[in-house]
Parts: sequence; C-alpha cells; structure tokens
Amino acid sequence: AHFVPADFAKSYPILCELYNSVEGSGFTDVSGDGAVFITLAKAMGFIEGNGDGTFAPEEPVTYQQAVKMLVAVTGSGKRLAAEKGGYPAGYLAAAGELGITAGTDFRGDDKIGGGDFERLLAKFLAIKISPLPVILIDFIPAATPELCADAYAQAVRDRCGTVQYALTDDALRAKTRADFIAADWVTGTSSPWVAGYEIQKTGDLTFEITFHYASGKGPEDDVLIKAEMKRVAGYYQITALNSAAES
Repeated sequence: AHFVPADFAKSYPILCELYNSVEGSGFTDVSGDGAVFITLAKAMGFIEGNGDGTFAPEEPVTYQQAVKMLVAVTGSGKRLAAEKGGYPAGYLAAAGELGITAGTDFRGDDKIGGGDFERLLAKFLAIKISPLPVILIDFIPAATPELCADAYAQAVRDRCGTVQYALTDDALRAKTRADFIAADWVTGTSSPWVAGYEIQKTGDLTFEITFHYASGKGPEDDVLIKAEMKRVAGYYQITALNSAAES
C-alpha cells in the first residue's frame, strides 16, 4: 500500500492502494485536480504515458487508448494482450476476444467520443471480468496521538487491515505487509470478535489498548496492545505494537 498526498485545502483524502508506488505520476505535464487519478491509473498499470515523460492530458483519447485502459483493468486481459503482441495490436485483439469491441467499427487512432466510450465500457462491464484486486480507502492521517490510537483500535475492531497498515510507519509496514496480504487485508476472526476496547495513555507517545473479546459463549480473554508512536510531518504514525493476553 502506498499513498497519494492529500490536498487538505480542497479536502481530498489520501488514497491507499495495493500496487506500485504512487508518490507521483512522473509526468511533467500533469498537475491540478486530475493529478491524483492519473497517478493512480499509472500506478495500477492502466496508462503509461507517451514515453517522453509526458501524458498530454488535454489531448483527445483514441479508440486504441480507450481499449487498452479497459483491457488493462483486468490481470487476465492484460496478460492476453501481452501474449498477442502488446500495445496497440495485442490490446485490440484481446478486446475482440473478450467481447469489448463486438459490433464496433473504428480505426485504432480515431478519436473516441464520450458516447462511444460509454458503449465500450458497458460491454466491458457486461462480461463480468474480475477486476484487479485493488483496494481504495479514504484515509486521513492522525493529527494527534490520541486520534492515532483510537483509529487503530477501531480498525482492529472493524477487522480493517488497510487502515491498520496505513497508520504505521514504513519500518513497521515492511514487517507486517506479508501477513496483511496473506490475510487478504482482513484481520482477526469472526469468532471471537472485538466487542469493545479501552485506551489508556501511558506517555507522550505511548498507549495501552485493551481489547475486550466475545464469542457466542460469552466474554473471552482480553488482549492488551502496547502502541508506540512518532510524529512525522504534522501527523502521527505507529512505530511498534506489542501484545499480551489479559485475564
């Protein structure tokens, strides 16, 4: 998971995604309101730009570019296109086999209109191809240690691994990433579950979080988590998590 910097002046949340780094698109001609979406599209492999460091965001999209973006949304479609020679011919061939371009008549370098793209998109959605397993979450960094502790505790209760991961620093992410992926970013168990939690501040940047577990049989053992934090660029991240069972 990596992060696109938020524009707090415009209330944009940080987006978290599970593919390549999205620290920036790298395109010299991309800025403004659309930059976050172009950056994510590049990170997920839907677009690549012009090969000279530009994206030409004001230029009309061609049919073959539109087809490439739709095919690239799926791992199987992208692999099929690569087997057929890559961009553009391989993507056009893959789109034909997948049914995306069925009944259409166009040249690959023709400019595509909005209505035509909507028709291609409708055909793509109709074939019910599984999309790439990308997860996007709204995430705002914790402005105080208390908010960080509470957000982490709530994420554990919700079994939301992406938020737990987002709240930690780079070093802790490196240690936990494989476990989150193996669990498909869903933590904990359906039973016993976290019925509630209490947070106690033990230092300026340390907290003890007591999770109260329950099952169909009633209350289960509590679990105590000790969290350590640090301040980074005006917000707080968790640097260490240690647990011990409580009676």
